[in-house]
Amino acid sequence: MATAVAFDTLKLARRLEAAGFEHKQAADMAEAMAVAELATKADIERLASATKADLAAARAETKADIERLEASTKADLREFGTSPGSQDRSPGVQG
Repeated sequence: MATAVAFDTLKLARRLEAAGFEHKQAADMAEAMAVAELATKADIERLASATKADLAAARAETKADIERLEASTKADLREFGTSPGSQDRSPGVQG
């Protein structure tokens, strides 16, 4: 959620005029900036923190999924009489 950011619109307008903007353009630009929703450093830090937490949760979930798949695959291999890493091949398969 963006927080209102206070800044000196008159100072901005004067700087814009000094940079070559016409008075009306500078005033309009300053007004637009005053009503815009700008993210503060705190807003960005909160978003970054939430993103990091979401990413950590996704990593943990992915790791758990991989571990379940590995266990399931090993169980399937045991059921069919082979072991992971063995050189046994199914009949009819030539290497």
